[in-house]
Amino acid sequence: MMHLQIKHKKLGRSIYFYSAVIWTLVIIILSLLSAAKMKELQVVDILGIDKAGHIFFYVILSFLWAKAAGINGKSQGLIIFLCISFGFFLEILQFYLSIGRTFDFYDALANVLGVFIGIFLFNKTLKTN
Repeated sequence: MMHLQIKHKKLGRSIYFYSAVIWTLVIIILSLLSAAKMKELQVVDILGIDKAGHIFFYVILSFLWAKAAGINGKSQGLIIFLCISFGFFLEILQFYLSIGRTFDFYDALANVLGVFIGIFLFNKTLKTN
C-alpha cells in the first residue's frame, strides 16, 4: 500500500511539473509578444484588467512550481525568489527588445503580489492535506 502512495505522489508531482513548464512558456510567449500582436489578438480584452492579469498568471505560476517541487513550508524561499526574478527578467526583456513594450514597475509589482498569493494558497493546501 505504501508503494502505491509513493507512486501516486510522484505522478502528482510530475503532472504539476509539466503544468508548471507549460504555464511558464505561456507567460514567456504572452510577455514577449509585440505590442502590435497583443492588440491584434486582443489579449488585454481576454485577460481583463492588466494588473489583475499579471496577478492571476503569477498566482498560478508560483502555485504550480511549489506543487511540482513538493516543498514544505520551510523551503519556499527558492520558489518565491525564482518566480519573482522570472517576472522581473521578462519585464527587463520587454524594455530591451524592440517589440513596442516597456518595463512597467507596476506590472512587476503585480507579479510579486501574485507570487505571494500563490504561495499562500499552496500553504493552505498543505494544511488541508
